[in-house]
Amino acid sequence: LPVDVECQWRIWKSELDDLPSIALPRAYFPSSPVETSRLGLHGFGDASKAAYSAVVYLKAVKSPENVSVSFVTAKSKVAPLKKLSIPRLELMAALLCARLVCYVRKELPLN
Repeated sequence: LPVDVECQWRIWKSELDDLPSIALPRAYFPSSPVETSRLGLHGFGDASKAAYSAVVYLKAVKSPENVSVSFVTAKSKVAPLKKLSIPRLELMAALLCARLVCYVRKELPLN
């Protein structure tokens, strides 16, 4: 290996020891969901010439000044090889988003 690549490799390898200390929050609510006055699912979809995608967030409102938004799920797809217009791809993204929101509503025990 070239010296510069080997140096980068050693730095990257030494940083792997820090991985166990990284913590990602996985809870949808920062506190108890019972304390939440309002829950809402928000879905967003978008498209480009190359792909289209959708994402779903869960919004929990405890009070007007205490709001939390959590990522729930996302899905992306490569655009078909047949050239489609951007409005058509946007419709496909909207459909993907609607299906994703329906899936989350079915799987999450929300009232």
